[in-house]
Amino acid sequence: MSQAGYGRLGGPLATRLPQLNVGALRTFRNGWTFAPITSVKKLEGLRGFFSFCVASGWLFNNPAKALKPPKVRPKPTLPFEDAEVERLIDACDEWGRRWGGNANEPRALFLTMRNSGLRISDAVALKKNRVRGDKIFLYQQKTGEPVFVPVPPGVVAALRALHTTGEYFFWSGKGKLKSALETA
Repeated sequence: MSQAGYGRLGGPLATRLPQLNVGALRTFRNGWTFAPITSVKKLEGLRGFFSFCVASGWLFNNPAKALKPPKVRPKPTLPFEDAEVERLIDACDEWGRRWGGNANEPRALFLTMRNSGLRISDAVALKKNRVRGDKIFLYQQKTGEPVFVPVPPGVVAALRALHTTGEYFFWSGKGKLKSALETA
């Protein structure tokens, strides 16, 4: 079976695949209720499928190429308001009182992450020798270049108040870091 613009295809797909033209794909795409970024990814998958169909000789062209991706307007992640930060610190203190162990640990972890930009895995694995004065010494992930991140004195004071043993502030260094993250 051969149709204008389509390759040869036998079996039940012969009557279905050629019907998937640009108009049908636009109708299909217009029914999506995904977020714009998800729609972009779904469209990439659709284009990939039709590229496979062209490469297999089932179609002469890719009708999904004509579909325009949605405009993605990323929402910026805004910093916490001062009142929100105070509520979070209060919650850390309350959790520390109820949790037992080192009652200052939740507050120190929150302050470290908030003021250094470290993700939780890097904060939990923060070594004591990485804090020098009012700076945290790190290496850039991509380049390996050393970096000093200045932090407020309250962050350093919270870290020093932990009085933990070992080389890390929030982790014993024993076991897997993943296990420590699940309890942090």
